[in-house]
Amino acid sequence: MNERGRWWWVCALMCAATWCGLALAPGEASALDDPDLDYFTITTEHFHVHYFTGLEDLARKVAVTSEEAHTIIAPLLDWTPAARTHVMVLDKLDTANGYAQVFGRNFFAVYGMPPESDSVLGYYDDWIRILVYHEYVHVLHLDTTHGLPNAVNTVIGKQWNPNQVLPRWLIEGLATYYESARTGTGRVNASLYAMWRRAELLGPKPAFTLGQISHAPRRWPFGSTAYLMGSFFVDYVARRFGEGALTEFSHIYGGRMIPYSMNQAFSEVTGSSFEDVWPAFVAESRGSAVARKVAVEATGRTVLEPVTTRGGESKFPRVNPADGQVAFYHADFREHPVYAAVSYTHLTLPTIYSV
Repeated sequence: MNERGRWWWVCALMCAATWCGLALAPGEASALDDPDLDYFTITTEHFHVHYFTGLEDLARKVAVTSEEAHTIIAPLLDWTPAARTHVMVLDKLDTANGYAQVFGRNFFAVYGMPPESDSVLGYYDDWIRILVYHEYVHVLHLDTTHGLPNAVNTVIGKQWNPNQVLPRWLIEGLATYYESARTGTGRVNASLYAMWRRAELLGPKPAFTLGQISHAPRRWPFGSTAYLMGSFFVDYVARRFGEGALTEFSHIYGGRMIPYSMNQAFSEVTGSSFEDVWPAFVAESRGSAVARKVAVEATGRTVLEPVTTRGGESKFPRVNPADGQVAFYHADFREHPVYAAVSYTHLTLPTIYSV
């Protein structure tokens, strides 16, 4: 290499070193949380419940409910985690929700906001119980790992969880099923979810396939499809084959080195694949929906007059008698959500009394 070539490589290496130094240099510090908050932990037999200032009462309720969930659900899924599950109690979002993960360590979060009355989560007697049961089912189900995957995890940490690659309809369907089957409320028992299922099965379009509900379809109910159809399908499987079939399947699949063979694993337990069982579930569900439709029409159908036909989601209606309008929140999934208003003078509405 001549002298000019050597200088070119020296300059290139200096530039690369400078770029790496700038990329790795610390930037301005910022905090995701309020630095004035103090954090605390409640430790129980199977959980570490973490919370910050002002949430002690909620955290204690979550801790008690988490131990209750372990007592009830762990035997059903035949699994006890090797270490305590971490639970984070949060109050930073005005939404009723939570989430779970098992990579690295078992963890789930609880948002300190009760569901709205018209929410899909709105059918409950104790919203914390439903939320904790749902998320802890995720932890137990996804943490169930046997054989080589479990051996690898003892070396590299909790990174290989075969049940994690199951489709969303089964992961969410299982948690939603148990949230309902062991609380007496929950989404499978809710009239709203029953109505949604009837609307799907009595609608003009063909029923969803298993492949479609594994993702987020572009038609209603969009991302909720995995929860809706998945939970009712798991409920059907539990009634037909017993809850033990679901548990045995999760243990078999949790030891699989090669993913995506879920139909084969389920066939080992029941003699049928999920693909074999799905048409029977759809037929039973459609028959139930048709029977309900006939019974309702026999008593006299209530004629409805639509206020809007743009589709999407319209909720929180408020009548303004002075202006003869109905104001409501509207999101059509094509534009930003808005608060809209329409005239109701052409509609047949009950008499409205001013106060």
